[in-house]
Amino acid sequence: MLTTAQQATLKTAVQADNVLKTLPPGPDSAAAVVTAFNLPDVSNTVVWWSHTPVDNIFNSLTWANYTPNDAADGTAIYTNRTLLAQTKQMNLQNMLVGRETINMTNPLTRQGLKDAVHNLPTGAGGALTEVAGVQGVTLLTAGLRPTLASRFEKLFSSGPQTTQAVTADVLVIEGQLSQTDVQQAMGW
Repeated sequence: MLTTAQQATLKTAVQADNVLKTLPPGPDSAAAVVTAFNLPDVSNTVVWWSHTPVDNIFNSLTWANYTPNDAADGTAIYTNRTLLAQTKQMNLQNMLVGRETINMTNPLTRQGLKDAVHNLPTGAGGALTEVAGVQGVTLLTAGLRPTLASRFEKLFSSGPQTTQAVTADVLVIEGQLSQTDVQQAMGW
């Protein structure tokens, strides 16, 4: 169910379309609008996934990179490196354990996940390593919805948001436009 403001936005978009604006009022025309607006947007808009399966995130990680490459030597430096890696891993687990999905539309969630997989001092001699691609790009890419935004969804998108090198739109409305919404918006 669209709000009054969203109905007005939809009506304006329909009236701006050279083909749709010529349709006569009625259910057949509403069905044509539904079909047109439920197709993928022509700009091929990639979106952050509000229900990213946690398995997508887990499967994007190189878990071995949380383990230091150097042999334990009993020094405070080695211990501190190990503790930092463990802290990042615990942060990641706290964000994901017990969930089936995670909302990647939230920039704080994306940043928290990125921080948990970036700059781990677990390489040889404490060299910094990555768990999910450079600066977490593999993990962030796993948070993109596999389907592009529809024309309807794009109409109400809040626009692109970037975390590291990954940019995608955040949707205000997700899902399909209904014939009822069109008829209400158009006054048919």
